Amino acid sequence: MKIINVFSVGFTYLFLGCCASTYGGKVTTDQLNFQKVYEINNIASDENFDRTVEWMAVTFVDSREVVELKDRDRGKIIGNGIVEFKDVVNISECKFMVTIEIKDNRFRITFSNYLWLGTSFGNIPLDKKYHVDQVNTSFLNMSDNLFNFIINYSDDTW
Repeated sequence: MKIINVFSVGFTYLFLGCCASTYGGKVTTDQLNFQKVYEINNIASDENFDRTVEWMAVTFVDSREVVELKDRDRGKIIGNGIVEFKDVVNISECKFMVTIEIKDNRFRITFSNYLWLGTSFGNIPLDKKYHVDQVNTSFLNMSDNLFNFIINYSDDTW
């Protein structure tokens, strides 16, 4: 009987240790923001702004619900979106805010306010490093996608 209890306790510690290392612990506040600046040569801020608005319409299912602020004079677009990440066995969703600031020959994109949607506790801030790393990888891909959209833009006037 003691052998079974020792085995059970050992297995439990092993299992919990593996799960803890998989998740990588809690995250710090600075890890809950992803920001990147892109240099773009020979593209005026108005043109960059228009391309960015078009990218949001193409990238997000319904850009009218996504975009909260679109201010050409300040060169700022603020919106919300949802990205998927993998929990232990389920695919979960993370809501985020995206801020794009546009100037001549460059733009800065910032993702913030990570919110894990639909947990048994309701919507809660994303707080596991494993999840944040996945979400930040998605944001890097999304940022690079915007950059490529802007620099390779073709106005197909058929």
